[in-house]
Amino acid sequence: MPYKLSLVFFIILTISCSGLIKNKFTIVHISDVHLGPEKHNLIFNSAIKKINEINPDIVLCTGDITNDGKNNPDYLTTAKELLSKINSKLILIPGNHELGNILTMDNLKRYRTVFGEDFNYS
Repeated sequence: MPYKLSLVFFIILTISCSGLIKNKFTIVHISDVHLGPEKHNLIFNSAIKKINEINPDIVLCTGDITNDGKNNPDYLTTAKELLSKINSKLILIPGNHELGNILTMDNLKRYRTVFGEDFNYS
């Protein structure tokens, strides 16, 4: 039976800066992974394995994190379970599949119930 397959892209940056940042660090950026209770999550597990082999300082996961988290909390829960296998510090930026095209407090509350409060790095 065919199923939808989402592509996972890695952008691996090694950044070396003088002044504020004295050591090199590695960031892995993944985007539009569209996780949910579907078969293609098995493929994402291989991406997690590769991320953990790289052992970056930070993993940045930008929306869309889920395939349909704004309508189905199970997608959010599944995504959190999968992302929790990443051994590095994880920064999430939700997209319209988590929060909707028009942000509502209900969608934001649903997202925060699973992933927690937002962080302010300023």
